[in-house]
Order: sequence, then C-alpha cells, then structure tokens
Amino acid sequence: MAQGYKFVSFAALVDWCWRHGIGVLTMTQFPPRQAKMKAMVTYIAKNPVIVLCEKYKYSAWQLFQLAHEIGHLALQHVTPDTEWVHAEIDHDA
Repeated sequence: MAQGYKFVSFAALVDWCWRHGIGVLTMTQFPPRQAKMKAMVTYIAKNPVIVLCEKYKYSAWQLFQLAHEIGHLALQHVTPDTEWVHAEIDHDA
C-alpha cells in the first residue's frame, strides 16, 4: 500500500495512484438537466486518468469506486485508444 498508511483508505489509494502515474480527478458539478456519469477511466497524453463524478456521504463508496476503476485499468478494459464510462452502478449489488 502507499507509504505511511496502515490500511487501505480512499486517501491511501489516491496517493498510490498518483505515485504510479494514474491521475485521479473529481468532477461533481454538471450543467442543469445534464446526464452525468458515475466515473470514467480514460487516457490523456498516454497517461491513465480516473475521473470520479459522484458526491458520496461516506468515503467507503469513494474507495469502492476508485478501486473499481483501477480494476478496469488492471484488466486492460481501457487502452489509450478507448475509455470506460459508468453511467450507473447499483450500490445494492
């Protein structure tokens, strides 16, 4: 895990991502009546970037979402020529 962290937390995973060249950004404000995504993985200038688009009451959901998107990178669902967008995630699944 990231240096100095004793357990996996959202902050620890964000730190790990940045230190391994994976940008993590949040984008939670959208125009009125605009459909919004939950999260997205893409590449910018051949560097992986995860964009989180939900405001969560608990950081555990942020941690889940970030780990989930990292999984798409690890499984190579996303390449510099593609992107992965989650329009909806069922939190009860």
